[in-house]
Order: sequence, then structure tokens, then C-alpha cells
Amino acid sequence: MARRTRQALPDDPKILKDRIRYLEAKLAKAEAELRGTRAERFAASSERNENQYRLFDEAEQEVESTVTEAETVEVAAHQKRRPKRYEVPPVSRTLC
Repeated sequence: MARRTRQALPDDPKILKDRIRYLEAKLAKAEAELRGTRAERFAASSERNENQYRLFDEAEQEVESTVTEAETVEVAAHQKRRPKRYEVPPVSRTLC
């Protein structure tokens, strides 16, 4: 990057105002580019493309073709035990 030598500022207020507007516009453009770059880099992203939905269609078709009737298995009934409940000791009313 080439270094610029400082130039003497002009005395004409109109030229100074024009230079300020130019530099403000240049700064706004650089800030917008920075925001866009940061958003592109750090924002939530998705790997979507127009053919992505077909990937899932193919997978579903493969699963449907390989699925067979599920076997039924009989399981003996059982009883569930309830957990023990412990009593909470009474709280003393005296604080000190």
C-alpha cells in the first residue's frame, strides 16, 4: 500500500466540505463492506441449493423399498414398582 504524503489543506471552505463528504462516503462504503464480510463469515449459514431436496427423496425411496413387514414379539406383562417417598422433617420455627 502506497503511503500518501500529507498535503496542505486548502483554505476554501467549499473544497473542504467536498473533501469531507467524499471521505465520509468512502468511510460509509468501507463500513458497509466490513459489515457484509462479517455477516457472511459469522452469521448463521445453510448449505442449501436447489437440488438438495432430492437427496432426501432418494433416501426415502431406498428406505421404502427395503422396509418389510415388522415382526411382532409378545412381551410378558409386568408390574411397575412405585418409588419410596420419604417424609420431609418438620421445620423449626425458631430462627436463632
